[in-house]
Amino acid sequence: MLKDRIYSYINEHIFQHSKRMKFYSNIIQENDLVFDIGANLGNRTKVYLGLGARVISVEPNPVLAKKLIKKFPKTNVVEKAIGPNRDEVKLFINDSNVLSTTSEEWIDTVKNTGRFGDLGNKFNQEVIVD
Repeated sequence: MLKDRIYSYINEHIFQHSKRMKFYSNIIQENDLVFDIGANLGNRTKVYLGLGARVISVEPNPVLAKKLIKKFPKTNVVEKAIGPNRDEVKLFINDSNVLSTTSEEWIDTVKNTGRFGDLGNKFNQEVIVD
């Protein structure tokens, strides 16, 4: 059973990567400068690099930013949130670590819609980020 789940995950991951490569190859040329805003685990960063782009990955979650730096040493990783002000802001991080936001309204929406199932109720970490 575990073997089937692992096989399914790998196939889905490879399929998604191939689909993204095909889609973005129509938009991104070699040596283009591309910003991956909210880079998360770097799925799109990987695609952009695979297309020969120069990539700046922006990720405010410190745990994910460190993973990006390690995973993509030739990529410029900016550990900041993007928004209208140059202030520090509170980042709400989900227990899953791949969901984060600066918007309490978004968290309420996620909880009310059930979009992420039980994860919608697990924004239990907060950090202050630039």
